[in-house]
Amino acid sequence: MAAGVTLTTERLTLRPPEPGDAGWIAREIAHPEVHVMLTAVPHPYGLADAESWIAANRDVAGVFVIVQDGAPLGALTLENPAWGQELGYWLKRDAWGRGVMSEAAGAALDWHFSQSAQDMPSGYVTGNTGSRNVLHKLGFADTEIVPRHSHYWGREVEVQRMRLTLEDWNARHDG
Repeated sequence: MAAGVTLTTERLTLRPPEPGDAGWIAREIAHPEVHVMLTAVPHPYGLADAESWIAANRDVAGVFVIVQDGAPLGALTLENPAWGQELGYWLKRDAWGRGVMSEAAGAALDWHFSQSAQDMPSGYVTGNTGSRNVLHKLGFADTEIVPRHSHYWGREVEVQRMRLTLEDWNARHDG
């Protein structure tokens, strides 16, 4: 997959992260309501963490900042250095409940499946009903519940693992 990919939808632009994103990323992830649902990010989360994430991911295909009308709303990854290929995402609190992540993830999955028949795994911290609803809407199926270390909590939390196949993605569009 080529680096530097930008995708567009009816309402959104998905673009690679840029150094200027560090401030808002650090600020938004630091909100407990956001941070509590993310297992991989350090706690506390600060500007240096955001700068490091951007430096590591700005040239990685499948890593996107989600923008609407010039305002950044969150991030989405189809590549995760720790776990390989996997859909991961987060949104600013004021973007929740507006269909943003379903739209952004749908565009990213279209892009993924246009290049690869490889299944796309994902998951969510149990109790995160918003994320559960997004993944089910996209066609992901539950696979197993596993423990994963949460930096926020400093202990393991339960994560519902899920998987989306090309066949299920195509059936969602054909049905």
